[in-house]
Amino acid sequence: MPEYGINLDPDNLVGLPQQVEDLEGLKWVRMVFQVKPHTQRTFDESIAFYTEHIVKFHTHGIRTLLVLNHQMYVG
Repeated sequence: MPEYGINLDPDNLVGLPQQVEDLEGLKWVRMVFQVKPHTQRTFDESIAFYTEHIVKFHTHGIRTLLVLNHQMYVG
């Protein structure tokens, strides 16, 4: 049986559903971990920001693939 997922962007007003229930049937979400300069969050604030979303997805049985790449710039 296929596992369905979706790319989400919590920094985009339309990149994240208002309710986790709107993701019913999905098994995975994918998000890119972003700090500065794209956002105004510090590294610690970003950890807290994404943790909140990951915990919310997890409590609804949705796994999270968090992409770590060049957008983690902390300079």
